[in-house]
Amino acid sequence: KLAEKGVEVTPEHLKISDRATICMPYHKLLDCLEEDRLQDKKFGSTRRGISPVYADKYMKKALRMGDLLHLETLKERLDGIVEWKNLTVEHGYGHVPVETEEMYQWLKNYGEFFGPFICNTTEYLEKAITEGKSILFITHKLNEIMAVADRCSVLRKGKYMGTVEVKDCDRAQLARMMVGRDVEFAVQKDPAKPTDVVLEVKNLCMASKRSKRNSVSDVSFQVRAGEIVCIAGIEGNGQSELVYGITGLESVLSGSVMFCGEDITNAPIRKRSLMGMSHIPEDRHKHGLVLDYTLEDNMVLQRYFENEFTTKGGILRRGNIRDYAERLIEQFDVRSGQGPITMTRSMSGGNQQRAIIAREIDRDPRLLIAVQPTRGIDVGAIEYVHKQIVAERDAGKAVLLVSLELDEVMTVSDRILVMYEGEIVGELDPKTSTVEELGLYMAGAKREDVR
Repeated sequence: KLAEKGVEVTPEHLKISDRATICMPYHKLLDCLEEDRLQDKKFGSTRRGISPVYADKYMKKALRMGDLLHLETLKERLDGIVEWKNLTVEHGYGHVPVETEEMYQWLKNYGEFFGPFICNTTEYLEKAITEGKSILFITHKLNEIMAVADRCSVLRKGKYMGTVEVKDCDRAQLARMMVGRDVEFAVQKDPAKPTDVVLEVKNLCMASKRSKRNSVSDVSFQVRAGEIVCIAGIEGNGQSELVYGITGLESVLSGSVMFCGEDITNAPIRKRSLMGMSHIPEDRHKHGLVLDYTLEDNMVLQRYFENEFTTKGGILRRGNIRDYAERLIEQFDVRSGQGPITMTRSMSGGNQQRAIIAREIDRDPRLLIAVQPTRGIDVGAIEYVHKQIVAERDAGKAVLLVSLELDEVMTVSDRILVMYEGEIVGELDPKTSTVEELGLYMAGAKREDVR
């Protein structure tokens, strides 16, 4: 009924920003897929032309006019799209494994079939406004608000806090309305005092699932206690696979991973965890949480077998788990409707992220691996996450940060390693480097031998 009234909804999972976005207009050639789609019990039936594209591959997969598929999720979404045979490269041209960049090229080459085009989201919204459309834009990204909005209404904890004209206010004022206090945009930290090597990666290679070329090629670096080393780069250049190799989520093709002087290249994930490796994953839904578990159960995912939480007979000590979860909820300000018994799926993205950070940091790790820790969270939560990461460094822990956000890379890290096409092409000092120089390395325009 909304569609019949001319209202279109883009789901929250797409996380629209002013980065490039793929727009997939509805195409008449997709009409032939409608009957099969309606009968698709696995993904759910839809009515033609009104179903949004979701980031979750287990949700509906229909395309309609104006649907937006964010480039950040394209590589991950490709597997999910291929899984539904009626909306894939396979449908028109035969299914072959492809990299993200190859997918972009495919979109350009076969644009006449689906009619896709690449645009900037800001330009897309501005064009819609000139066409006389009204846009209700829901976001917590301050830069997006300042770039596209005329007026901004703020909700905080479910309460209306007021409406402002965007041209008459600044980022600090909006942040104060959103969070209820002044927000520090600059990360405050003392100079790093690195000591012993905690993590050493030597000549690491990771195979690619989509092409003959390795996703990670001969990568070597060290992370010391008391420093934050950031892996920077454009998404799809091997950062995710590098983390998978270090954390044990995927097997290493060649090379070695040394943790506190011990070779853990082929060690199981639990051993790495017990040795003191904590991991804030890139995808909190896929690798960080069990969404249909309660918050308290998610808090002990890596510790449930310890004597504190399980009896010798293998029975969970529910009282201890509840007490532990309540302590973390209070200490890390994790907000949920029913406290520790809240179903994790019902929580906001920011509070899901806080829960993961609470769990990983409370384990008192020797090495904290944080992959895009501020993706999809509000300005107040971003400030909180940065402070926690810096606090871990100041406590003598080693921190490996992987981020796509240039501001985060420049302000949080002590050393920057730039990845391009699976290789480390530069090592930069954020205190003496510029964003422009970093961008050149990320784009592959500059490179140096890093060992």
